[in-house]
Amino acid sequence: MHVFSYILKALPDFRFRFDEQTERLFLADYIGKSQVVIRAGYFLCIFLYAIFGLLDIWIVPETVNIAWFIRFAIVIPILLFTIIVSFTDFFKRFNQIILIVTSAIVGLGIVVMIAYSRPTELGYKYYYSGLMLVIFWIYTFIRLRFWNSIIAALIITLGYEFIAIFIQHLTASGIESKNMMVFINNNFFFISANIIGLWASYHIEKLQRSNFLQNRIIIDENVRIQNFSDMLMHKNEEILAQSAMIESQSKRLFEQNNLLEEQSQSTRGKNEELLVLNEEIRTKSKELSQANIELEEKVQERTEELQKSNNELIISRDKAQASDLLKTAFMNNISHEVRTPLNGIMGFGSLLTDPNLTTEERQQYNQLLKASGNRLINTITDYMDISLIASGNIEVSHKPVNVPDLLKELQTKFRDSCDVKNLVLNLAIPAELEHFTLITDAELLRKIIDCLLDNAIKFTSLGSITFGYSVKTNTIDFFVIDTGIGIPPEFHERIFEPFAQEDISDTRGYEGSGLGLSIISGFLKLLGGEICLESDKGQGASFFFSLPMEPGTTEENEPIPPLVLHAEIIRPVVLVAEDDLSNDLYMEIILKSFASVVFTAANGKEAVEKCRMHPEISLVLMDLKMPVMDGFEATRQIKSFRKELPIIAITAYAFSKDKKKALEIGCDDFLLKPFSKHDLLEKFKKFGFLG
Repeated sequence: MHVFSYILKALPDFRFRFDEQTERLFLADYIGKSQVVIRAGYFLCIFLYAIFGLLDIWIVPETVNIAWFIRFAIVIPILLFTIIVSFTDFFKRFNQIILIVTSAIVGLGIVVMIAYSRPTELGYKYYYSGLMLVIFWIYTFIRLRFWNSIIAALIITLGYEFIAIFIQHLTASGIESKNMMVFINNNFFFISANIIGLWASYHIEKLQRSNFLQNRIIIDENVRIQNFSDMLMHKNEEILAQSAMIESQSKRLFEQNNLLEEQSQSTRGKNEELLVLNEEIRTKSKELSQANIELEEKVQERTEELQKSNNELIISRDKAQASDLLKTAFMNNISHEVRTPLNGIMGFGSLLTDPNLTTEERQQYNQLLKASGNRLINTITDYMDISLIASGNIEVSHKPVNVPDLLKELQTKFRDSCDVKNLVLNLAIPAELEHFTLITDAELLRKIIDCLLDNAIKFTSLGSITFGYSVKTNTIDFFVIDTGIGIPPEFHERIFEPFAQEDISDTRGYEGSGLGLSIISGFLKLLGGEICLESDKGQGASFFFSLPMEPGTTEENEPIPPLVLHAEIIRPVVLVAEDDLSNDLYMEIILKSFASVVFTAANGKEAVEKCRMHPEISLVLMDLKMPVMDGFEATRQIKSFRKELPIIAITAYAFSKDKKKALEIGCDDFLLKPFSKHDLLEKFKKFGFLG
């Protein structure tokens, strides 16, 4: 019994089982760390199977068909499929079962090839070596656990037994045959090789479990040490707190002791000393009273400063909140003012394609589409103007401006809008100043008065609108007066600020970007002028702005006759230089009714060549932004050999400096996109075409 007990103790422990929680942690760690090695093992097995498959042709040509079927139709596809499955959660849950099955398939594949080989042939030893590699692969690479390795080994061994008996036809009567001897030797080899492999598998798993357990012990010990360290730190903090409390008590006792000693000395002192001490106390009391008064004054002063600073912060916060509210409402208004007219353009544009529309409906839809387009253009122009003002990119061009003619043009422009609302539009021009000329920027002045008139019509539903000017010694004063809804006095200054309106809510009853007065204020600063407002709620509004009278201003200049460069040509020859197909087609459609020939050019270089090839061209419509060569350079080259040829710049550039550059380079006039047929024909008339 003693010897048997000793033998049992010497044998290894094959249970391989932790407690349930530790076992679960070990398996998760074991599977996670084995993934890469398992995949590498599968790739190695596929490689060996494929290499030995190539050797089948030379070593065992008589059984190559069976060998290749086993290798390339069964084993290798299963291994490749297993590699793919190894990237899924299914493999993590059932990896040992999958590894047992694939190991058995790999081993049995070689067992079948051994069974079909003759023991005397080279192929038999060749497959024998393959089986040894598979056994080495099972116990080394694919990480089968110990008991699962036993299962895989038994499957391969029993598979060999079955295949050897039924394929090689071993019987009891053939026990003396050579095949039976080989069968016995193979069994001995399989059992010996598996015992060695199982011993290695046992020690591999035992080592992994030992390492895992040691790591867990180290982690638990570190946690325990950390907890103990935290406890010591907490105790140390308590001791420090107690020490501080004891020190505080000691100081208090020491102070009490000193106080008692002073009291004792005072009782034993002389009366004179008491008098002196009393005097000193009185003096100190006065000093403390004075110091207290000064301290109270400083506290009061500091309190007032803090209160003032707090009030300023509150005001700043309120302004910031109001600014955020205004900007939010402004951005909402931008979206509304862009999308609303776009909806009208796209909607009525699609409706116009309906062939069943009546003439009246088609005219109505066309008017509404045109109104939406004008509204969108005005909105975009406002946003560009306020952006240019903010960035300082507006160039002021001072030239003589016939003020009465300018105002009459605006009266003509807005007369239809007033007629629609039954408003009276009055123009007040002094009789003695009917040909008054002012040196200023005509474009900015036009935009200022245009915006004031547009606002007056927008906010007036009944009554009249009057605008005009008067001249003083050093200034010219313009005015726009309406009988509209008016503006409360508390909003008079605010409405000229960016992002500010009287009503910024989503329920406003008037369209527009809300930037008009901000733009007017910015333009007037550039022109050196000022603006003021007189209005009250429900009593209309009166806007007044003044501009300085610069040297060169005249009061009796005669109207400048229109520029005519050619005698009347009934059907001119026109070159349209435009790279955009839709704009090019639009101008061709307008021109085909009165131009004899219309040439087109898609870039500036082509436009120059067309002018050289066709001297009969009598007018050029030149887009400034084109590929290959822009309109500026094309104009310069054309003017170098045909200086008298009229060139009208047609572009989407809306900046004054672009217009100035175009005129300086040689363009004879400037037409801004988008333009109407009427605008284009007016330019032709200016140059003597069409009569």
